[in-house]
Amino acid sequence: MAKMDTDLRYLLILSVILIITISILLLIDLPNPETFTELWLVPNSFPSNASNGEEISFLVGLKNMESGSFDYVLDVLMGDESVGSYHIQLNNGEHETINISFTVPINQTFPSFVEVRVLERDSHVRFRLYGYSNE
Repeated sequence: MAKMDTDLRYLLILSVILIITISILLLIDLPNPETFTELWLVPNSFPSNASNGEEISFLVGLKNMESGSFDYVLDVLMGDESVGSYHIQLNNGEHETINISFTVPINQTFPSFVEVRVLERDSHVRFRLYGYSNE
């Protein structure tokens, strides 16, 4: 009987230690998982040539891997000139394919880069666009 009391006492002590350890682990401020935004250029959706005044379009993908809902502002540039802006709201884990379209500025020189930037995030994609003459 004395051995059973000793075994129960050890079991009770181990149970209390286990409960205290689990409680401490649950109360510790665990690091938050990394949050980020994914932005990509959809393959084969963008032109390689354009002329001044021509309407062009292409697709980009955007995915929210932030900690919650986020309002994104995408700025589209051709060279140094802003040619468009898009506002998209995505919940955590959601993604969307966005059709970007704009008219090539009349005074644009070629070759030039087209760039899509996600404002307030360190994300951007770009591609080189070569000009051609319609003549």
